[in-house]
Amino acid sequence: MRNAFILQNRTKKFRAESILAEELTRLRMALAEKAATPEETFSADEFDTFIENLRKTLPDDSFFMQELENVKVAIEERESPETPNLSTPETQLLWAAAMLYAHTTTKKIQSYMYGMPSYQQTKNIANTVLWEQIVESPYVTRTMHQHATYINEELRRNDTRFAWGAPY
Repeated sequence: MRNAFILQNRTKKFRAESILAEELTRLRMALAEKAATPEETFSADEFDTFIENLRKTLPDDSFFMQELENVKVAIEERESPETPNLSTPETQLLWAAAMLYAHTTTKKIQSYMYGMPSYQQTKNIANTVLWEQIVESPYVTRTMHQHATYINEELRRNDTRFAWGAPY
C-alpha cells in the first residue's frame, strides 16, 4: 500500500479527493478546527450536533449509543465508569469530542467557581483523570505498539534521519 501511494499508482480509495469526500473525514476536520481555537468553547449544542452527525454515519448505532452513555457519565463525573472503547473510528471521534467538550466546560466551571481567568488548573488536558483513562485504554496501547513496529522498521534503514524531542 505504501509503495502504491508513493508511486502515484493509487487506487480510487487512497486518492485525496476520495478521502476528503468521506463524512468521517469532514467530521474529523471540523473537530480539529474547533480544537485549534482554544479561546472558543465547545458548547453543549455544538457537542450534541456533532454527535448526531457522527451517529448518522453509522449503519447500526447500537454499539455507538452504549459508548455514548459512557461518554456522558465521563463528562459529568470527569472520570469514565468503564474503560473508554476506542476500537472504531466513530468511537475515537466520540471520545475526542467528549474530551474537547469536557475540557472547555471544566475551564468555564473552574473560572466561575474560583475566579481564575488564567485557567491554571485545567490548561493542560493531559493532567486530567479522563485523559489518563483514555491513554491507558487497551485500544490505545495496541495502536501504539503497532505504530512502534512501523517506526522501528523505518529506523533500521540507513538513509532515515531523525531527531529526538517534542513534535513541532
